[in-house]
Amino acid sequence: LGNVLVRLQQSLAGEDGLPAGYFNTLYEAARIALENADGPSRGGHNPRALAATAVYAGEIALSSSEERKKIVSQREIAACVGVAEYTVREQFVEIFRPRMEEIQRSLRSRASPRPRPSAEMLPIPLQARSRSS
Repeated sequence: LGNVLVRLQQSLAGEDGLPAGYFNTLYEAARIALENADGPSRGGHNPRALAATAVYAGEIALSSSEERKKIVSQREIAACVGVAEYTVREQFVEIFRPRMEEIQRSLRSRASPRPRPSAEMLPIPLQARSRSS
C-alpha cells in the first residue's frame, strides 16, 4: 500500500484542491479494505495490483462516506503502479465491491472512535473525612 500511495502522490503532485491529510486517510481506508478481504479471495492475485485495487476501494468508500466525487480514478491508480485498468476494475468487482458495506462500516467506526473517559469524567473516590472537631 505504501508504494502505491507514494507513486499516486507523485503522479498527483501538481493537483490543487486535495484535502489536507488526504493520503493518510486514503491509506487507512485502503488498509481497512484489505483487512475486510479474506485470504482466499486475495490469493492468486498480483500483490501490486491488489494493493492498487485496495487503494481504489478505499477511495470509493471515502468518497461515499464524505459525500464527494472521487478524487482518483481506476485509470490513475492503475497507471501509477503499472497494472492494467481492467485488472483494478475486475479485482474491485470480485473482491471489494461485495464487502463495501463492511468496509464503510469499519471506516466510520475508526473515524469516530467512542469517546474515552477523561480524568475529569472518572469518579474520584471519596476520602475518609477526618473528624476534626
